[in-house]
Amino acid sequence: MNITINSFGGVLVETAKENFAINGGGSLKEMEKAYLQPEHPLTALILTSEHLDRSRNAALFAQRHHIPILASFITQCKMRLRDLPLIYCFPPTEVDLYGVKIGLHHIRYDSIDPVFLTIEDEEKTGIVIDGKLDRETAEKLMDCRRILLCNKVKLHDPMPSALRRRILSVYNTSEEQKELFKNYKGEIIKR
Repeated sequence: MNITINSFGGVLVETAKENFAINGGGSLKEMEKAYLQPEHPLTALILTSEHLDRSRNAALFAQRHHIPILASFITQCKMRLRDLPLIYCFPPTEVDLYGVKIGLHHIRYDSIDPVFLTIEDEEKTGIVIDGKLDRETAEKLMDCRRILLCNKVKLHDPMPSALRRRILSVYNTSEEQKELFKNYKGEIIKR
């Protein structure tokens, strides 16, 4: 399984069987360049939240290229997605897409019904784009061969205390991540 993080914060996951894009957020041109490969077509666009930096241009991209969107039912309703192929689900759940298991798991974040993912074909990989992991949610990642963590925050001074509290409520610090995964034996990829 190959994982590519692109410049606008989306992720391309290439498995032996299928390719999946995780999140929109870029311009239509950026998404086409990052996600479309003629030799290995895209199976689905997976959304982890309805936030604009994750969903911008997702519907347009999916509609133009006839690619289904996989997101929680609540996220799809919040985004008012219609007239394009949708795969409905109610996290926590696992969806089988052409032999690849996609797990959608709840995570604490300041959006509607946010999720982190596990993707399993020959190996299992965890992908956390946004949100704050706790012991219970981190436990769901412990059997993954590798974990992609994009949910870390660096705090800089000076920073207003209200902003600092908000950030710390929805993202993990390096120290928190280190503590959560101190017994993890696989590979951790941090962004």
